[in-house]
Amino acid sequence: SNDIREGNEIVFAKVSTLIYLFDVSRRKADQFASDLSLLEASVAALRLHSPNARLFILLHKFDLLQGTE
Repeated sequence: SNDIREGNEIVFAKVSTLIYLFDVSRRKADQFASDLSLLEASVAALRLHSPNARLFILLHKFDLLQGTE
């Protein structure tokens, strides 16, 4: 979201741990691209404002994927 990109110094300053939840049930390409873009912006802001922070990425609803998805 633009809030993350525009106010990232306030949001990401003094962060010790960031837990990012990826909802893998969002299968449409545009939704995935949007989620990935937000993750990339979040990681970039985290590295800039809290370079020692730990990052965890969780895959939510991973068990719902079938076969080659």
